[in-house]
Amino acid sequence: MLESLAQLEGEALATLGTAKDAAALEQWRIQFLGNSGKLKAALGSLKDVPKDQKPAVGARLNQLKAQLEQAFSERQAAVGGGGGGGTGGVGGGITAPEGQLTFTRPDSSLPVVASAVSFWAVNGQARTAVLYYRRHAGSADSTPLARLRLDRRSLVSAPDGTPIAAGDSLLITMSVTDSGRFIVNFEPSGLVFAAGRPASLTLWYRDADLDFNGDGVIDAADTAAEASFRVWRQETLDQPWLQQATVLTADLDEASTDVGGFTRYAVAY
Repeated sequence: MLESLAQLEGEALATLGTAKDAAALEQWRIQFLGNSGKLKAALGSLKDVPKDQKPAVGARLNQLKAQLEQAFSERQAAVGGGGGGGTGGVGGGITAPEGQLTFTRPDSSLPVVASAVSFWAVNGQARTAVLYYRRHAGSADSTPLARLRLDRRSLVSAPDGTPIAAGDSLLITMSVTDSGRFIVNFEPSGLVFAAGRPASLTLWYRDADLDFNGDGVIDAADTAAEASFRVWRQETLDQPWLQQATVLTADLDEASTDVGGFTRYAVAY
């Protein structure tokens, strides 16, 4: 059955990639995720799997369900994204190699960011964690760099597809390891949140180098660059970056997006 699940995965993702509008997306959802869809049929076949194979097949089914739900959410964002400005959600679905992006980076005259923060996410409980810049000399408060908010129903399974029962927890870590760019890494890698219950990520650049384009002068060109800021994510180091549907609030020096799963995120243009 594992082989048939791999075939179902390939078919579903290939078909989803051809969906260009809301009607096609709904047709895909019914075909693969609906009550009479192919995934539901595969779940129903679990009863016929030999007892010694059920744990592996069950875990794979859970993983596939989460994967397809996440892919559907991302395709929805990509099909519906683009255009607009101000504080509305914009962008999504565009890819770019790392060399074509300009990332926000630390201001050399200001304190560097605290390198990491970890917390226990619990299925059934909302959680918020914040990664801060280091406190300025003489300042009473630190400045936030990244905030991750989890809905109480966001956490459903571990990266390997193992279900997380209500009340059980998973250690989550946010970190910045690149001293020259504000790229936030999230662990455990491969974690996928429940469809329709993504985490919410806000990234601030208020303590970044305001010479956004790196030409040595802070001027109108940097203001124009800021208007193009989006949240981008990268699945693995050898893959291109994918632009997220972003809510940019320039007055607050922040960019926000929904997070369907864990990888690397950054503000760039």
